[in-house]
Amino acid sequence: YAFVSVNVVEQESADVFTLVAPDSFTVHVTPEQLRKLGVSNVLSPQKLDAMQFNGYSFERIGETIDGRTPYRIVQHQ
Repeated sequence: YAFVSVNVVEQESADVFTLVAPDSFTVHVTPEQLRKLGVSNVLSPQKLDAMQFNGYSFERIGETIDGRTPYRIVQHQ
């Protein structure tokens, strides 16, 4: 098993994975990379709807619970 954290970034990172501990790592991905992986919704403590991404945005789709808000990834044409 491992604890996985995802950090949404504006541009692709050279270091996609950061080892935090032997059983914990962080993945740094763009919204485009998330979509390519088949991800359409995310749960985040970040205010993703206030951030700017190249061709993508995040739409809030529910209530914030325990500091985490659900968002839908939206691709702009």
